Amino acid sequence: MTITKANMADQLAEAYVEPEWLAKRWHTTVETLANQRYAGRGIPFFKTPGGSILYAMSDVLEAELNGKRGISAAQVEEAILSTPGCDLRVLRAVAKHVRALIK
Repeated sequence: MTITKANMADQLAEAYVEPEWLAKRWHTTVETLANQRYAGRGIPFFKTPGGSILYAMSDVLEAELNGKRGISAAQVEEAILSTPGCDLRVLRAVAKHVRALIK
């Protein structure tokens, strides 16, 4: 999906991460993420008007919670608490809720 003037306000309300950050988090490479995008696999991504690729943090967390990355509840909690650009109190509340759902 491309960020346009029509959907920019909605998109800016969300935290986004770059492929380099996601690759490090998922212990993979930027090239692997690019191949997934090209093949139509992987999580949804946004392409900015300048050509940069961004992933919505909500999509990253959803993929992790759905087991698409094969991670544990502790790793999910750590991932939530390390989400960039979010209030720590909110993240702690979300992490507590996720722990309850996973157990």
